[in-house]
Amino acid sequence: MKGDGKEFELKLELDEEGLASLAANPALKQLAIKPSRQRMLKSTYFDTPDHRLHKAGISFRIRDAAGKLTQTVKQGTQVRGGVSNPVEIEAPTSGMIPDPSAITDQAMLAQLRGLADFGTLRPVFSVEVMRTTHQLSLDGAKMELALDHGQLRSPRKVRPICEAELELESGDLEPFLEIATRLFSDIAIRFGTASKAQKGFDLLSRAKAAEPKPANAWRPQIDASQDVAEGFGVICQSTCDQILNNWPGLLSGDDPEFAHQLRIGLRRLRSTLLVFREVVDNATLRSLNEELGHIGRVVGGLRNLDVMIEDIVDPALRKSKPTEESLRLRELVTERCKAERRKVRRTLAQRAWNPLLLRVALLPHGAGWARDAIHGRGIEEHAHSVLEHCWKTVRKRADRLDALSDEKRHRLRKDMKVLRYAIEFFSAILPEEETKNFVRELKSLQDRFGYLNDVALAQTLPEMLGTSETADPKLAETIGYVLGWHQARAELELADAARQWKRLRKQARPWD
Repeated sequence: MKGDGKEFELKLELDEEGLASLAANPALKQLAIKPSRQRMLKSTYFDTPDHRLHKAGISFRIRDAAGKLTQTVKQGTQVRGGVSNPVEIEAPTSGMIPDPSAITDQAMLAQLRGLADFGTLRPVFSVEVMRTTHQLSLDGAKMELALDHGQLRSPRKVRPICEAELELESGDLEPFLEIATRLFSDIAIRFGTASKAQKGFDLLSRAKAAEPKPANAWRPQIDASQDVAEGFGVICQSTCDQILNNWPGLLSGDDPEFAHQLRIGLRRLRSTLLVFREVVDNATLRSLNEELGHIGRVVGGLRNLDVMIEDIVDPALRKSKPTEESLRLRELVTERCKAERRKVRRTLAQRAWNPLLLRVALLPHGAGWARDAIHGRGIEEHAHSVLEHCWKTVRKRADRLDALSDEKRHRLRKDMKVLRYAIEFFSAILPEEETKNFVRELKSLQDRFGYLNDVALAQTLPEMLGTSETADPKLAETIGYVLGWHQARAELELADAARQWKRLRKQARPWD
């Protein structure tokens, strides 16, 4: 798992209760190979006055542990899904002044000298924590759990630190995941999003903490020279990030986009498992897919209600004069949506999901699959094969579009989503202009089918509101108006979809 000079850590943000609960976990004694150790650590971070090292993605610190000084340089300190995997170079040092002779990696030393003269490096902030460490082992893998409690100090501000770091020192990722699951299943999981260095520079900026925002998918930066295993890991990282960034947002925020982006993330990860199933397939990944599907249905119920308001009720009511019944209808649907949001939050807040969240966080790094077990084709060859298969699946159904039932048309829409996601996964190795044109046409067609699906869903509106509400003739009339307005539009959309499919059929395919 670990390359030369690389750390592999899983970081969790805790509160006082979580820290105490974790410290009392019986698994610590069961897995321990040494007695726990407690010590005070004071780390001083250095940079130039204009923070050149930080801007280059490098942190530089000297740590004092009971008089023992260690100088550490890290590069690649970003944290994704709680996982930190930086290059780390550390060595003993004799004083609190940055010492270039302690940096044995000549490439790193040259990079640092290119950024700044060592004489210009100054203390910028410090971190003081009481660290309790536990040396653990399982199935030949060794790891260290560090529980940190203390403060981060800048010249003008102080911020509390309360976190856990589980570091893989040697061995495979599966035992690491097993230990993480045993340790963290009974606490509220909040994956770390920043290193201590990043937190320090955030504190220095004195900027107000940003409110969580819904996170869209980012484009996987794969390379044609990569093999399938490397490409699978990168694409998994993109999909897993989207899930882990929107899950806590849904728990705490009312923006409907959190549920929307979480649902997309779940679908994208399931699509990833599908398009790589030929080369990466086992019972663990199939079980993961089933769990993702279950969560997707939970979140999907909420998203359907958000859509009922945004895309069904509101557009139709805007075309008519406001009445007491129309206002009442919107209020009833909104209240139903609020109740469903509370229900989904209760469900997703359950700690029973912790093992799944941990697996999703570690999946891009090899949890549940082995890189060295994937042989054969490179990522480019796999991409062309997969995209052609997805296209044939779509074409087989869409060529009979006029004869499709609502259910089969919905299946076609799902097939189109898989095709679109697959194209987006591999877009970095496809011709840019052809990909852009094809995806634009495919997305437009997919949106039409999405609307048709929403109209079919809207037929459940009377049932959703209940007979006690829809028994009111005036309200029932308003509901009938909304459904009728969309049904008329749906017939036009279906005709346009047939014409648009013929255009897409003739479009140049970027993988050909």
